[in-house]
Amino acid sequence: MVNGTVLIVDDEPFNLAVIEATLSDEYPLLFARHGADALAVAIKQRPALILLDIQMPDLNGYDVCRMLKADTTTEATPVIFISGLSDVGEEEQGFSAGGVDPK
Repeated sequence: MVNGTVLIVDDEPFNLAVIEATLSDEYPLLFARHGADALAVAIKQRPALILLDIQMPDLNGYDVCRMLKADTTTEATPVIFISGLSDVGEEEQGFSAGGVDPK
């Protein structure tokens, strides 16, 4: 990762707290609770990685990812979707939107 900063995007405070507790000792973290905020933070702060929830109230994660990939400032930033959804179709939709496989 270029600067090592991870942007975590989730509208649920509990999920943000769990991810923060897991990653904060290793990486500098940024947070956004809505899709529009995520776009603004990503463009301004240029994180090395984005962990992105799928189901959010304003823009869903797929739309946010498509917008990130369409912007030259953020198009190369890897996006990993974080979600409780487990349907194979959801996974395919995430890859189609520009998400990457962390394997």
